Amino acid sequence: MIMAARDERGASGPRAVVPTDEFRGAMDRGDVVLHYQPQVELRPMAVTGAEALIRWQHPTSGMLPPDEFLPALAHSLLMPTVTDWVVLTAARAAADWGELSVAVNISAADASRHGLVEAVRSALETTGLPAHRLILEVTEHALVGDLDGATRNLGRLADDGVRVSLDDFGTGYSSLLYLRELPINEIKIDRVFTMGIGTNRDDDAIVAGLVKLGHAIGVRVVAEGVETVEQLSVLASLDCDAAQGFLFGRAAERLVLPSLPAPTSGAGAIPHRRRRGEAVATEGAATVIRQLLAEGASLHTIAARLNQDGVRTAQGSRWVGATVGRALSQL
Repeated sequence: MIMAARDERGASGPRAVVPTDEFRGAMDRGDVVLHYQPQVELRPMAVTGAEALIRWQHPTSGMLPPDEFLPALAHSLLMPTVTDWVVLTAARAAADWGELSVAVNISAADASRHGLVEAVRSALETTGLPAHRLILEVTEHALVGDLDGATRNLGRLADDGVRVSLDDFGTGYSSLLYLRELPINEIKIDRVFTMGIGTNRDDDAIVAGLVKLGHAIGVRVVAEGVETVEQLSVLASLDCDAAQGFLFGRAAERLVLPSLPAPTSGAGAIPHRRRRGEAVATEGAATVIRQLLAEGASLHTIAARLNQDGVRTAQGSRWVGATVGRALSQL
């Protein structure tokens, strides 16, 4: 059976469905590996971490990217084993990266499955990687079937300090619903929009709107698929937080720190967002946060309570666990 697949640039091509037994054997032989693609903060320009991308060294087809085989495994009994292996392997690698973070993709089914929290906590304990240096990327291409379960799981991990990212933002089913319900710390703008910025006014407007939306609710915004300095310059002018793509290097088996280009428009000349220097909590919100913290409430619970009571941040945005954490650091 042949299915459509996308390579790292999003191009389509043929793909054979992979039997789970064949892939399990590849894992046992060590033919499944992780490659890492750098992620770069735009102001100041610096590498902040990398995304872990699974690869399969196939005996006849060569090195296969995830779109060549993961869709065939997504709903199989093997998928939780694959996810847990990726989390552990990525955490072990990132433990030697100093302060750099590592991002790991999890499926919609993984987000709500029983055992995810324990698997992630075990990986962090085994490798010694601090929780705040692990990012779980939830893909938006598939609908989260058990949103309540995903909210509980990711909320517990967010309380531990693990960060949560909404991947492929703008292309899936329930962008705004996930932003409201899940403890999201960042959104990743899909490459389908990034590719056209600087040459397509519609894409410029869409990316600008997504950046503003992310900042309005207090989350970090990352643009995927950045391949040119011109795209980087547009993103810098739109105040996008970070970028990832071939401009900074392809995914490699070991994290390679790239030489960083300077945006042609001069990112340093763009005013720094005032949001980062301002207080997060109003006096009233600070009082509620202190009270709930004294009662033993988690960051996610505090955020939910503030939103339920109609209390907003000092910038007027909704609360998430990350903004509660920033508020606490300022109290």
